[in-house]
Amino acid sequence: MAEVSLQTLDSGDIHERADVGRQLSRVGTPDQIARLLKAAAEDKSPGVRLYCIGAAADILSRYRVGPQVAEVSEELRAELLATVRSIDPAQNAGMFSVLATINQPKAVRPILVGLRDPRLDVRTGAAVGMFRYCVS
Repeated sequence: MAEVSLQTLDSGDIHERADVGRQLSRVGTPDQIARLLKAAAEDKSPGVRLYCIGAAADILSRYRVGPQVAEVSEELRAELLATVRSIDPAQNAGMFSVLATINQPKAVRPILVGLRDPRLDVRTGAAVGMFRYCVS
């Protein structure tokens, strides 16, 4: 597998930008999450936004339990939580999956609020996030 460059999120075409999310979903590391969240909030393509937020959630899920928990500091988790909470769930409902895997007690409440949102896509994203939280 070729090395993944986060710079592609700034200059690549839509397929290349989406591929960054797909690849980092499998092999990404915590230091890449902040850039993925930026793309998840700002990219013009809904598909790229979803791949990037999914990659961030997948990376965090690998560091949620077990000995890997210590590899992501509480400070970084708190920063990521603040970043994710700034993402409009109508713009990217995948943010609930990141909340579910961020391993912060404060992350549960926004998921519960999302379950009562009047917008179907937001409620669906919150349901996926709650499922992911419960499974892990």
